[in-house]
Amino acid sequence: RDAMLEFETELDGVHINGVDMIRWDEDDRIVDFKVMLRPAKALEAVQRGMAALLSGRPD
Repeated sequence: RDAMLEFETELDGVHINGVDMIRWDEDDRIVDFKVMLRPAKALEAVQRGMAALLSGRPD
C-alpha cells in the first residue's frame, strides 16, 4: 500500500513545497518513507534546522 501526502509550509522566510511518499507492507508496517522538498533553498533551510535539533543546539 502506498500514499503520497503533499504539504506546504514556511521556514525561516522560505516557502516550502513538499511531498511525503510512504509505503506499507502487508502487516501495516512502514517499509519506505521518502520526503521530497523544493526549491533547493527550502531543503537547505530544513537541513539547517534538523542539524540544530539533532545536535542539541538551539536554532
